[in-house]
Amino acid sequence: MRTAVVFSPVIRDLETAEQLFGLRRTLSRAVDAGYLAPADIGSAPFVVSCTLFMVVADAP
Repeated sequence: MRTAVVFSPVIRDLETAEQLFGLRRTLSRAVDAGYLAPADIGSAPFVVSCTLFMVVADAP
């Protein structure tokens, strides 16, 4: 027996995304590298999504 579930949650809350993905560290590195300006963080709507695959199977 095999079961597969695929889902893609969309998160619009920065604090929730921080808890799940550790975004502050990544954002800090992007600012340090010059990809983002500190003023850019939090100045626009925020959306993050990821696709998760979960498979449950019995070994023969």
